Amino acid sequence: AIVNYMTPVSGDNTALKWSSKQGSGYTDNVGQPLLIGDYVYTTSASEVLQINKATGTVEKRCTLRGSTGWNTVSPAYGTIGETGNKKGVVFISLMGGQMQAVEAATMKSLWISDSACSGQNQCPVVYDDQTQLVYTGYWSSESAVSSYVCFDGNTGNIKWKIDHKGGFYWAGGLIYNDYLVVGSDNGDDGSSGNSQNSDYDLSTLYVINKRTGDIIDSQKTLVGDQRGGIVNCNGILYFTTKAGYLY
Repeated sequence: AIVNYMTPVSGDNTALKWSSKQGSGYTDNVGQPLLIGDYVYTTSASEVLQINKATGTVEKRCTLRGSTGWNTVSPAYGTIGETGNKKGVVFISLMGGQMQAVEAATMKSLWISDSACSGQNQCPVVYDDQTQLVYTGYWSSESAVSSYVCFDGNTGNIKWKIDHKGGFYWAGGLIYNDYLVVGSDNGDDGSSGNSQNSDYDLSTLYVINKRTGDIIDSQKTLVGDQRGGIVNCNGILYFTTKAGYLY
């Protein structure tokens, strides 16, 4: 996102308010936070944590029914249900192509999806308020096929998925009107003999109907893996690739 916030310009303007140790190493660390109302929500290797934003106290926990892996990508927050009976929900991507939904207020698990594909949960979770659909991508290896997946936010049912050789790694999907835009890895593991050149092989930018999963358009000439978020500014999309290109 493009934001306009004042930030400190030196260490003299900052001070540690609190810290909360909830992990023990890179395989059991704390994930990226969501700030919702009076609480910070984050994940450990096996739990979702509701933390008081003023004190750092963990007030509630919910056990996940799968692993969050290395916790390198963010969950998402959204609301589900009908008008007048909506619930705020934290959506967490799990290893093995699964998604779990936890109600933010009660910290009760609402559902866990079936496995949509194999692979690591290596993409940020994206929520669309208009459709109450949830999206994320998975990655198995540099050259294996894995998927970008759409889940129903109310039930966890798998609505559609896009398979791609090389899968999706740190690829931040963007909702733009009726579409979801996301980039892929390039599917080259360097086994052809020149691993450096594999960094410059071509990946794909997909424009997908966010409801149906139909591929509306694609750009297959991106140089390098598209491992990052996509930003929209006045209808123009900006993103980078692993090969050092800004598009």
